[in-house]
Amino acid sequence: MKSRKLFIAFVTASVLLVLGIFSCEEPEEKDPTTTEPELLTIEVTPNSISLTPGDTLSLTAIGKDVEDSTLANIEFTWTSNNPTIAEIDGNGLLTAIAAGSTYVTAGSGDIVSDHVSVTVTQAVATIEILQTSLSVYIDSTDQFTAIAKDSDGNEISGLSFNWASDNPAIASISGDGTVTGISLGTAHITATSGDILSAEATINVLEPTTGTMTDIDGNVYQTVKIGDQWWMAENLRTTHYRNGDPITRANNVQEWSALSVYDVDAADHVREGGYTFYDYDSTNVNTYGLLYNWTTFGDPTPMDGNADFNIVAPEGWRVPNGGDWATLKQTLGMTIQESMTDGRWVGTNEGSKLAGNADLWEAGALKDDPEFGASGLNLIPSGGLGTDNIGMVGYYWSEGINNSFTDPNAQWKPYAQIVQYNATYVATLSDGSVRLGSGLAIRCVKQ
Repeated sequence: MKSRKLFIAFVTASVLLVLGIFSCEEPEEKDPTTTEPELLTIEVTPNSISLTPGDTLSLTAIGKDVEDSTLANIEFTWTSNNPTIAEIDGNGLLTAIAAGSTYVTAGSGDIVSDHVSVTVTQAVATIEILQTSLSVYIDSTDQFTAIAKDSDGNEISGLSFNWASDNPAIASISGDGTVTGISLGTAHITATSGDILSAEATINVLEPTTGTMTDIDGNVYQTVKIGDQWWMAENLRTTHYRNGDPITRANNVQEWSALSVYDVDAADHVREGGYTFYDYDSTNVNTYGLLYNWTTFGDPTPMDGNADFNIVAPEGWRVPNGGDWATLKQTLGMTIQESMTDGRWVGTNEGSKLAGNADLWEAGALKDDPEFGASGLNLIPSGGLGTDNIGMVGYYWSEGINNSFTDPNAQWKPYAQIVQYNATYVATLSDGSVRLGSGLAIRCVKQ
């Protein structure tokens, strides 16, 4: 029995000795180069919120370290700056309470996210487009605006709308309500917010009545549509023919006379096309354009009646004939018979309608008429070469001659249109008072 007790004591001592040896070993050291990633930023999505009272939205937050890697197992604390407007629970569930603005954040320790803006607006009951109908020209724009109201009729500010056109091939509309004319016709426009849809507004797309054109020299001219015709709204000032050949310039009366002679002998009719400036002063070109002789746009040789009246006009345009001028006058109210009558003064106030740029005209009946400038053609008092009438009269070439090309003894009588400061009428001259060698202005009509 005694030996058994000694054996047990020996075993116990051995175990204690072994435990003591192991307990004296040094603990395992950690790798000093290994560190736990630290939270650097918190990102919340969405980062901007718009709700109506009673709406809820679940927000999500993620934590990132210095290497922009997402960290796991981060617990966030959610906070609303104004819980009376929008409150948020510990899981990031946002609830809109009342109209107003606030912000929420997500935090962990000392790290806090950027502010997430929250706007709570009253629920939209109606949407009204303020412009029930607009008209635009092709390639032009206009603006629709809309307002939203709550169930009490109060306007709700700060809303954006989804705009739509029922026919984008006629008119398109952008997110801010800007409508663009695409082609002729009518389209209907609506604005929506959520499930609320406005009544339709109408957009009428029209053909433009003004534009621009460019001649071979690069001069840009304003153009205007009058009835079914397109006209230049400025005097021609090109110094080259359509094919690029230069037009001869006359700098004084001697040089002009060398181009343009007035004898009735066929051999001595206008010899060469040419241009100059009123009073031979080049500073007049910007205001009044250039003055041309008849041959610049209509060469009568070999007197066979086959003159090309387009050689000076820009591509796609031509010098107007008597029919073009007659159509223009009829559009402005003149009778057919009057529009085709040669004479000093016919019609009523068509001359005033054709004229424009009041500051250039002397005082008189022409610009005193209440419909002065109504057509947009803006004929100006550019006068004629060799006459002291700038500011008083506008002379404009018309294609054609009032007698036969084949009569070598005839005094050729070209056509011209005239408006004058002291009359509201318009005249067609074909009585020889305008000669082939006269220097007059040109307005072109579109072919």
